[in-house]
Amino acid sequence: MLTIIIPTKNRLPFLCRLLRYYATVECPFPIMIGDSSALKDHEKLLSFIDKLGGRLKIDCERVVQNPGEMAGQGTIACTVELIKKVKTPYTVWNPDDDCFIPKTLEKAVDFLEEHSEYSGAVGSAILFVMKLVGDACGDIEATSRYVQRAIEHSRASDRLLYNCRNYSVTEFAVKRTGPMLSDWELLLNNKIDSLFGEYFLSCLLAVRGKI
Repeated sequence: MLTIIIPTKNRLPFLCRLLRYYATVECPFPIMIGDSSALKDHEKLLSFIDKLGGRLKIDCERVVQNPGEMAGQGTIACTVELIKKVKTPYTVWNPDDDCFIPKTLEKAVDFLEEHSEYSGAVGSAILFVMKLVGDACGDIEATSRYVQRAIEHSRASDRLLYNCRNYSVTEFAVKRTGPMLSDWELLLNNKIDSLFGEYFLSCLLAVRGKI
């Protein structure tokens, strides 16, 4: 029902940490990785995936970015290509330094199946700061709440205004694959940079439905 997509570039320790976590918690969802790293690091990633011994359903491919692209356009293009290949009705976008609890993703999918008026489903989230000692691992030094707000007004205009006045990132919401692809293609085709793109995607999701 759901696919996790991970666009990444030159952040092998973080990606390996993420995949190690998903293997440990026996994540049941297919994972699609678009890797724009240098060839040497990409080969290291493939080797790491092999060592997981099939514990995760991973589809990993190398995506070569255009060095002349504006900030974030490579990530946007990679994300679009990943979504195009998704075969499940739901998708979640997973940066390589973030992680999800699989059971909460299942709950999000179940919720969206029962509530067609919602365009995305979010849950509680925390931000943690680590003292890294190597391989993107170390002791957690601090934690704080990462705000994820419900936006449940009946009218699209009210949802949009509420989101603009009380902004929170919605890129990590579980979404329906088709509309998600359309929104990311809008970013790509209109050459919107990643900084404004985050805000743009959040507004589009609020206009599409409740969150």
